[in-house]
Amino acid sequence: MEYIAAAGTVLRGAASGLPVKALMFTLDKPIFHMMARPEIKRIQDLKGKAVAVTAIAATDAVGARAMAKAAGMNVEQDFTIIASGSTANAFGALQGGAAAAALLSIPFNFKAEELGYRSLGNVADYLRTVLAGLGTADARIKSNPAQVKRMIRATLRGVDFARDPAHQDKVIPFIMEDFQLDRKTAEASCARS
Repeated sequence: MEYIAAAGTVLRGAASGLPVKALMFTLDKPIFHMMARPEIKRIQDLKGKAVAVTAIAATDAVGARAMAKAAGMNVEQDFTIIASGSTANAFGALQGGAAAAALLSIPFNFKAEELGYRSLGNVADYLRTVLAGLGTADARIKSNPAQVKRMIRATLRGVDFARDPAHQDKVIPFIMEDFQLDRKTAEASCARS
């Protein structure tokens, strides 16, 4: 893989000594919501239960810990964080009963709300960190700086295109098809991202 859009992952990798750099950021806050079974009314009700995230050290897991800590819980003892591998799998763990709550990004949080799951909060209210952007290896920056510049330019153009109201007639159908969403959920996802 030459480039990665998960800027939070790049930053954590760089902080742990990996030879990678974040080149730019396109989303300056996490967009995960802690969604729980309807009987769970507050974060403290998760004591002794499982919470699904994408990966143990991913932004959603860091957010779950920040939310629990803010609620006065002992993060390492009061609930179990389970890594599901993807947001879709975390949603599946919630639906299947393997987890009492899951950290879900757009559009999965909207789907969960439609099915009656309860939002216990938005990670952005507890954790200030970037979520999306563009990153690559130090070696790529040195070996092919022209390509890196073209990737940054193309990413910025893509973001501008997607956010321009004049292009929503193309963007919304793409979101609907790519994520298999109905129009209402695709429009809400686009408006809040």
